[in-house]
Amino acid sequence: MEFILGKDGEVRIIPIVKGTESLKQEDELYSYLKKKNLFEGNLSEIYLQLNPKEENVLFLGLGEEEELNIDHLRKAFHNVGKKIMEFKIKNVSILIPKFGNLCYKKNHSSCSRRITSIRICF
Repeated sequence: MEFILGKDGEVRIIPIVKGTESLKQEDELYSYLKKKNLFEGNLSEIYLQLNPKEENVLFLGLGEEEELNIDHLRKAFHNVGKKIMEFKIKNVSILIPKFGNLCYKKNHSSCSRRITSIRICF
């Protein structure tokens, strides 16, 4: 499910589990970062690219897929909230995929609550 906070998606957040080989979106950037060991997908790892001439993207590491749980999602998306506050980002779009055996509604709820709880203070 994709959702947008703010008026539009100023920054696109892409959650990534560790070991992901390629992405449908931003694959060229992701492949470069992976090749240079700049982003591996570890839990709460963040890579933010802000560029006025290109699409802004934030890669969010979720760790190992087998170990992924609701608490990991909460921790990771809480860090996203702090990062978007730090850079004064007012609008984001997030595509939250279905993760293994985790309940999709709880995934969506956990992720959106962590980001919005930080943004309420903004």
